[in-house]
Amino acid sequence: MNNVTYRPGGPVFLMLGGQSAANSVWLVTGAWYEYAREHGAFMVLLEHRFFGESTPTE
Repeated sequence: MNNVTYRPGGPVFLMLGGQSAANSVWLVTGAWYEYAREHGAFMVLLEHRFFGESTPTE
């Protein structure tokens, strides 16, 4: 999560990690981050189950 870009009343941007491990760099750089800054969005990154550290079988 990244609330640095959030402004009261702003939207929530939710990114689904897809079929790979989630990367926290996505919360602080790139087009998605720039859109969040522009719109005052709260950013949430979800990692797809069974990819990266969210493997529930371990």
